Amino acid sequence: MCPNSCMAYTGPFSELEQWRKCSKSCWDPFQFNSSGGKVKHPAQHFHTIPLAPQLQALWRSPKSAIEM
Repeated sequence: MCPNSCMAYTGPFSELEQWRKCSKSCWDPFQFNSSGGKVKHPAQHFHTIPLAPQLQALWRSPKSAIEM
């Protein structure tokens, strides 16, 4: 993930080292520079919460299904 959240380095962009729009590196600058370019730790992570299990749990309960 770009540090500016302008793109994710996945799919066709997985091989890029920096994005053309903002020119920010996808690697954490502190770890990258202190290791001499050997340690490539992402500058930012993107986490998702699966929605389907949450909705399934709500529909299991008759009370919450009526409230939906």
